[in-house]
Amino acid sequence: MGTQHVVIADFGSLKAESCLSFSKSPDFAPIVVGLDGTDIGSGAAAVALSLARAWEAPLRVVSALEGARDVWARGAERRRQARELQRRNRLTHFAQCADAEGVSCHIDIDDGCAITRLVECATSSRAELIVLGLRPSTTPAPVFCDDTALRLIRRTTIPVLAVTPDVLQQPRRAIAAIDFSPSSVAAARAALKVLQPGGTLVLAHLPPDFTGAGSRAGEIAAGYSQANSAAFERLARELAPRCMSIATVRLNGTLVEELAELADQTDADLIAVGTGRRDLTTLNGAPHPATALLHLRRRTILAVPARQRSIMRAIGGA
Repeated sequence: MGTQHVVIADFGSLKAESCLSFSKSPDFAPIVVGLDGTDIGSGAAAVALSLARAWEAPLRVVSALEGARDVWARGAERRRQARELQRRNRLTHFAQCADAEGVSCHIDIDDGCAITRLVECATSSRAELIVLGLRPSTTPAPVFCDDTALRLIRRTTIPVLAVTPDVLQQPRRAIAAIDFSPSSVAAARAALKVLQPGGTLVLAHLPPDFTGAGSRAGEIAAGYSQANSAAFERLARELAPRCMSIATVRLNGTLVEELAELADQTDADLIAVGTGRRDLTTLNGAPHPATALLHLRRRTILAVPARQRSIMRAIGGA
């Protein structure tokens, strides 16, 4: 692998105050947070509270504890009661922290399917974002974890932010995988919105493989590179608010591996990817980037579907 950094545009950061109008949600749409009272959700809780302050948005906390599979095992009821007590204590503490920060926080504690509860709450409240925890690779899976995030992004049209437990604040550096599809552009916009004022967004693009073009491969690749640079510059200027920095990078190799390597090189806090409308499991026989990145469980992942209007426009023009 050899990631090639090609900076097309870099917009200098100005005062943080210039980001306020960009980051606020215009209609005070809520942020939905999935918490189950375990340490896995600590990062999700911290980021959700930080975003709620920045956006002046209310929080809707959903906690659906699915039934234990070992219901007939010795001590199962005692363990269930202990989990229930831990969950209620931690959610009460979170609500107190939100209240102290001046953030409106409504908590819905229930039993049942976590995915169904999250989707219902986010849809009915027209949520801006769904936030939940992403477990480390060394821990067993609780309710709100990788599997929940993967199932969730296949059922909702609302952006999903899966946060690792060690995160304490909004990200300062983010990478957005760009293929110029509506969902990838939406992912870049969403990444900018969750960044701290003065943050940096890197737009990363993996060019097509032109080796199959035979003798014309070099000519086609050169033409693509020129057009790609112009498209990147237009996109960067279109996206960039005055308080953010945007850079562009061309990748070589396998997309997911290159994104992970680039995140290591740039110390990025977040990787944002667009999710396709038809199939989130595989892409040309390989795991979709959102699926593969969530399985890696190394960084916070923002999965963003294409807006419904963009989808309908694409269908209408087909």
